Amino acid sequence: MTFDDFLMEVDPQYHGFACGVNAYLSENGCTMKITDAKNGYLVSYQYGKKKRVILNFVFRKSGLQVRIYCGHVGQYLDTIESLPASMKKAVEKATK
Repeated sequence: MTFDDFLMEVDPQYHGFACGVNAYLSENGCTMKITDAKNGYLVSYQYGKKKRVILNFVFRKSGLQVRIYCGHVGQYLDTIESLPASMKKAVEKATK
C-alpha cells in the first residue's frame, strides 16, 4: 500500500490537506505506515527513536478523521510550533 492508494480513497476536496500533512511530517523526520482498517486505510506517522505515533488518518463511517496524539508533545514542540496558526487554533479548540 502506498500513500497514493490512500489518497484515492480520500474525498478530492481534502487531497491538498492530506498531501500537505504528509509532506510536512515526512520532511520533519516522521515515518509513515499504512495498514488496512475496517472502513479503509489507517495511515500512521511515527516520530523519534521510540517511534511513537503522533498522528493518524483514519476512515470512519462519517468520513476521514485526523487524530493527533499529544501524550509526548514535549518531544516535538518545535514541529507543533511551526504549524500554521489556523491548525494550532483547531488543535487548541479540540482540547477544550
